[in-house]
Amino acid sequence: MRNVSRAALALPLGAVVLAAVLAGCSGEDRPAADGSTTVSVGGPPITVCSDLPYPPFEFTADDGTTTGFDHDLIEAMARSAGHTVTFVPTPIDAIIAALDGGQCRVAASALTINDVWAESVAFSDPYLDVDQSLLVRAEDAERFRTLADLDGRTVGVQAGTSGADQVAAQGLTGVRVQELQTADELVPALVSGDVDAVVQDQPLNAHLLTHDDRFAITQVIPTGQRYGFATARSDTEMLTELDTALEQLRADGTYDEIHQRWFGPPT
Repeated sequence: MRNVSRAALALPLGAVVLAAVLAGCSGEDRPAADGSTTVSVGGPPITVCSDLPYPPFEFTADDGTTTGFDHDLIEAMARSAGHTVTFVPTPIDAIIAALDGGQCRVAASALTINDVWAESVAFSDPYLDVDQSLLVRAEDAERFRTLADLDGRTVGVQAGTSGADQVAAQGLTGVRVQELQTADELVPALVSGDVDAVVQDQPLNAHLLTHDDRFAITQVIPTGQRYGFATARSDTEMLTELDTALEQLRADGTYDEIHQRWFGPPT
């Protein structure tokens, strides 16, 4: 879960270089020299800002194109509304200025719907629940079915995240907590045995299980947190289009197909 302070959200766009919107009709991602990627579907163009990389939500593939769950979902939504979409790498602390300044109409960047963001942007309907979950080595799945089962053991979390907050909130004094500075350190620590389990965003753990059978999720910890796409608060037209497109994709099964690709079947 991305934790962003009020001060960070107030930062100006500064030296961030945003690409001009590109139109086209090839129906393929095309990487540009500035890092933007255009998906052409033959309709009016919109520009989508994303803070890259943040896999599996948005990141750059080996061929230079943008990919990820957010990317695939917003691309499908744009197609359903008849838009051409250009993805532009934008630091998370520059997204509000980019929306307000018109450099992009939509932000798709694993943004948590909360009061801090809502002071400055408008959110679409939620597109993903973001609970926390307990990840263990597959051979430990029967032993460590909940956090309480880890008494006397070590749980890895990323410092300053919802995972760290949720573990602390459990009040399990017998569970040792090891805070690591980046999410990239968590799974290697589990593999090496430095920690006995990891607590982090459920979508991150679910994505790992789609391609690695060395691990198991044994407990989901509800948080009520959800991701949404953002627009400028004044751009009610774009917000309505997003909500309409998301509803259509849920109804016709496209949302489930994209979710399956990145996280497994929706629950």
